Amino acid sequence: MSIARAVHESNWQEGIYLDEGRTRELTEIAFNDLNAFKGPHLDMDGVITAHRIKVIELRKNKTTVEEVAAYNLSAAHIALNWIRSDIMGRTLALLHKAVYILQEKNADIHERLTPEQYADLKAKLDKAQEAMSELFNSDMPLSFPTVLGEITEGEYYKALSDLKLEELSGIFRIEYIHFLHRITMMGIRSPKDCGSFRKVPVSVGTPDVFFPPPLLVPGLMEEFVKKFPIMSLAGRGDTIMTSAMISYRFVRIHPYIDGNGRISRLIMNLILTSRFPAVHLKADSGGKKKYGYALKRANSHQGDATALACIIAMSLKTIYESILESLGN
Repeated sequence: MSIARAVHESNWQEGIYLDEGRTRELTEIAFNDLNAFKGPHLDMDGVITAHRIKVIELRKNKTTVEEVAAYNLSAAHIALNWIRSDIMGRTLALLHKAVYILQEKNADIHERLTPEQYADLKAKLDKAQEAMSELFNSDMPLSFPTVLGEITEGEYYKALSDLKLEELSGIFRIEYIHFLHRITMMGIRSPKDCGSFRKVPVSVGTPDVFFPPPLLVPGLMEEFVKKFPIMSLAGRGDTIMTSAMISYRFVRIHPYIDGNGRISRLIMNLILTSRFPAVHLKADSGGKKKYGYALKRANSHQGDATALACIIAMSLKTIYESILESLGN
């Protein structure tokens, strides 16, 4: 399972040395536990509550911190799919409103376009409206937990379409990142540190590698969220380079007291898994050295994340070679 491998390598990057077999077991438990949720707008509080209960149960059973970290990161990988679904639902609802507004202004547009341009635009609008109608009429159960409980895809999209235009703006939200951090760090850090920006300066490695002071973190994260490449979640554009860039930008802000590396790799996979399997960055001495070099190169080359993108591409190559080898057997 590629996610189990991603969890294993990501935790080893942070010095959490749990063997791969046990990591795989906890990943399977996490998937079985959290997949029980059904139901619009991602119910982050509900997921966190259920996750907290499971973590408490694990700790009562003398589960080690390393094992909790593996379980948490596995659960966070599941949450990536739910976040993407929530974001794309809001994006489609926003598109639906845009199409409706354009159709309402049909007469004004007609006067400003040539007959050919108008015919082309009308055909595209009609096609978009037809696609939206199919979504609104879908009776398929929604595949992720929402605050409205167990509903169909059609009910979900209708609920989103009832929102005001301004309520659909700012589709990627800081709450998604806090949500991932709370899942990932639960039972590892104090509850006050989970899903809360750091209040103290931090450095990593050598003392001269400092990150922005805590007072700047909220503003930097607001900008990070505002510029998040939403359409990359639908597999548009250069997914590998985009995932490298967004992961590096997050690491440079280092918004949390702990867990920044794991969250940066989760965000990386949030983008990548729109088209590819979950990627793991090897956490052996060679892998750590290459990862560190890629980050340093980006620091010294005005944020150029090409080296990190190459590491991601090589990881994908390894994953696909493994898949082909297993098929051959």
